[in-house]
Amino acid sequence: MNETERYLLDLMDEKGDDHINLVSTCQHCGQDIALMVDRDGIDHIKIRGNCHAKYYPQVDRIVGLCWECESKGIVVGCPCETFSRVTGYLRPVKNYNPGKKAEFKLRKMYDMDSALAHELVIPTA
Repeated sequence: MNETERYLLDLMDEKGDDHINLVSTCQHCGQDIALMVDRDGIDHIKIRGNCHAKYYPQVDRIVGLCWECESKGIVVGCPCETFSRVTGYLRPVKNYNPGKKAEFKLRKMYDMDSALAHELVIPTA
């Protein structure tokens, strides 16, 4: 069980109720959205509201979109962090200095499967 889930369940226990109302903001446009959190079994929560919301236990975060943004086809998603190798270590790209960020944008990504599918031609002398 993650911190957010544990916190919400503890709050429900304190209130003596299996339901909590929360206010959050749309991940895309910032409009206020209402979330209703219900206890779902002993150690789980269920989220619903005037939005499309989802709890991501991997990153311990609740993410939501208002219906207007969802109707435009915007997808609710979990923030993704990109790691890349710098001088032998894997580091988050967001922590790079401006020079390394510029260098990262210039890098070319290769797909090994498609590279291996091409016939290798070795020149002869």
